[in-house]
Amino acid sequence: MEMHERQPDRLFDAAAPPLVEQARVIALARGSQQWVRDLNRWANGSVVEMSLSVTLSVEELAEALAGSAEPALVVLDAENSEAIAATRALAKAKARILGVATLPLSHEPEGLDALVSFPFSPEAISAQLAAIPHPAEPDGSEAVANVWPPSGTAPPPGPRGLVTGVLGARGAGSSTVAMAAAQTLAAGSSVAVVDLGAEASLAMYHDIDPTSPSLGELAKAAARGPLAPKQVHGCCLPALSRGYSLLAGAKRLDGATLLTSAAITEVVRVMAATFDHVLIDLDSASIGSPTAPSAADAALALCDRVALVADASLRGGHGGLRILERLLDSGLAPERIALCMNRAPRATFARRTTALKEFADFAAEAVSSRHPGHKPPALFSIPEQRGVEGAHEEVGRIPPVIGQELASWLSAAKEGPSNASAPVARDTSARRRRRSAPW
Repeated sequence: MEMHERQPDRLFDAAAPPLVEQARVIALARGSQQWVRDLNRWANGSVVEMSLSVTLSVEELAEALAGSAEPALVVLDAENSEAIAATRALAKAKARILGVATLPLSHEPEGLDALVSFPFSPEAISAQLAAIPHPAEPDGSEAVANVWPPSGTAPPPGPRGLVTGVLGARGAGSSTVAMAAAQTLAAGSSVAVVDLGAEASLAMYHDIDPTSPSLGELAKAAARGPLAPKQVHGCCLPALSRGYSLLAGAKRLDGATLLTSAAITEVVRVMAATFDHVLIDLDSASIGSPTAPSAADAALALCDRVALVADASLRGGHGGLRILERLLDSGLAPERIALCMNRAPRATFARRTTALKEFADFAAEAVSSRHPGHKPPALFSIPEQRGVEGAHEEVGRIPPVIGQELASWLSAAKEGPSNASAPVARDTSARRRRRSAPW
């Protein structure tokens, strides 16, 4: 059979590193036992960050231990003294042995590193995973060389990808615009889309399995320490029909609580060192919080460019301009912003031109009152397209016209950054607010 060479532009393949560097757990027991079922449920639901394999005999356990150099936690029945002795002889320093007592024991069996009584909690397993012996990394090893420095330190020298935030009012179509621009950019660059939206809807648009890795798992890993590029690779899923890679949003509300500013900063920095373009689908409602900076604010601070998507309607334009005011008040230079009027009417050219002119006039007025002397944001018109919903349902190609203008603007920024790319100093003094919009 003819063998095809691996495509050089394929970022990930079947031999990619683990999705997240999870601890290995090997259960030596019958799969019907209740504590084995609990471990399996916790592993599949990401209640405990671990990968679980079940072995039925000591011989299978020996194969599992020999198949990987990573240390593991071996869990078995505390009543089975023969299995404990055999496991101790096999494991040596490569594993921690945990015994599960389903009945009261007169004494603790020999050969165990720890003993728990059934039923036990997920926290008990997490504590045992934290105690697994890990060999020290040798100096100059690849694992050490690939780890990013902690947050707050200077990034390593070398090319850095362009980070773009895409946001808009609810229903404006910012997620679709982000995907369409990424699809166009992916024709000649490595591109990643990060879902930082409040509803984490990009997993739905890409028909991703709920058990797949997401931003929540990566943020949890970032909270434990600096990330390595292979951890980012493992959590990004390739959208084969569109050419880019996707980092899905947090699957559960408890996962969203892990999206701290420090964790998001670490994730974005490592992704910028991995991809040519990183497009972040931001939650506009979280931008500019009066209390404490949000994860969206942390991501926005790392963005080189920002695309603001507004629906071509009275309400859509009103919401878009209010978001623009918040961006300008935060100190973002207008030259780094692009306004994308989505679903612009196709029927009458004069009507579309009038809507664009009104939107541009209000945007220019907002810029002149806040940052005098700066140019207004770039303005793009995205005509209304048919078949977008079908493309989402089939995870197929998005109509190219949706993202072409934005992708061209980002490509030009990647090739030669503008002299006005530095942020504008935030002016917290009183200023006149001109609001001449008809609403």
